[in-house]
Amino acid sequence: PFQMDGPCGLNAYVEKRLKERGRCIVVVAEGAGQDIVEDRRAVVRDRSGNRLLSDIGLYLYNELKLYFQQKETEINLKYIDP
Repeated sequence: PFQMDGPCGLNAYVEKRLKERGRCIVVVAEGAGQDIVEDRRAVVRDRSGNRLLSDIGLYLYNELKLYFQQKETEINLKYIDP
């Protein structure tokens, strides 16, 4: 598990990395961070009975974008979903 906020959170890490190196790449696996993005409604399943996972990539994109907007820091943020 990871957290978004706080001194050890992803937001702070990305900010530090951008200051140090001028760039940062975040790669996440399908299923990562479900404890953060999980919809509290009933679990949705596909036709095979497998649980449908929330999109962590889109969530991180939106959260990082919002974080840097609030800090009035311009960043070039891309979201690639293969």
